[in-house]
Amino acid sequence: MAVHSRMPRRRDLERLRMTVEEYLAFEAISHDKHDYVEGWVYPVFPHINGMAGGTNNHAALASNIGAALNTALQDSPSIVYSSDVRVQIDPRTYRYPDVAVTCDPRDLAAGDETRIDHPRALVEVLSDSTEEVDRIDKLAEYRSLPSVEDYLLINHAARLVEHYHRADGLWLYRTYGPGEIITLDSLDVTLAIDRIYAKVQLPSDATAGPS
Repeated sequence: MAVHSRMPRRRDLERLRMTVEEYLAFEAISHDKHDYVEGWVYPVFPHINGMAGGTNNHAALASNIGAALNTALQDSPSIVYSSDVRVQIDPRTYRYPDVAVTCDPRDLAAGDETRIDHPRALVEVLSDSTEEVDRIDKLAEYRSLPSVEDYLLINHAARLVEHYHRADGLWLYRTYGPGEIITLDSLDVTLAIDRIYAKVQLPSDATAGPS
């Protein structure tokens, strides 16, 4: 059973009811990606103004952190995946994180699959339409996976990254801002906040003035 306490709220009007088998068959032919939660199918990006998909900033932030992780892990057997790869939380819950990192041999050997089961680090770029789900539902689901040691939330409105880290059976929380460095002990890498937000123009930048 999924560990979330309630269904995603903002996307209820777009959800569909399916069995797991129906969902997997539907996803194999769908042009859009969908999460699956306890029998309900949700679009990864809800329709906004009649159109589906993330913003340019969302794509740039996901690309930046994926590239930074790829560079940091280039001499490691670990693999960094984009949002094209599903993570199976349990037999009735599948999610598409914006970025996933796995170091597990079982995932690394599954090159022809479309999902991984043992991620070590997961990343979500927040947006107005998905933030509630990322902060509540996915946080609980990702923490339920024994393999997950780090969960990052990349803010879309400010240069701010939230870091949940598993250490000695406890989950620690810390935030990072401009000029700071995140250390991911589980991967033995560091990430610069300024690199994650490189070339990304946030709405707040227009009023912040020169740094």
